[in-house]
Amino acid sequence: MVTIKLFVSLNRQQPNKSIMKRITLEVDDETAKAWRSISSALRKQITEAIGELIIQSDKKIKETTLESHLQDAGTVAGTNGLTDEGLAKLLDEEG
Repeated sequence: MVTIKLFVSLNRQQPNKSIMKRITLEVDDETAKAWRSISSALRKQITEAIGELIIQSDKKIKETTLESHLQDAGTVAGTNGLTDEGLAKLLDEEG
């Protein structure tokens, strides 16, 4: 394995004010050799794509985790006898 160091933008909302942080990726020899041989413009494009992929993956994991927690809470509530009708009744009593 070979290490490739990239600078990734952490500020997607304001690209002109991007804070760049260095991350390290371990890759095989062939990938490292290809990385060294490409132009700096192509490296920049690849770095931006990797940064976006990391951000999108992180968002997807967080969304999946939230959905999972909500489903678990619904299952526990159902197991404890709380039905949709019971929840509606509780909400009506509160309102």
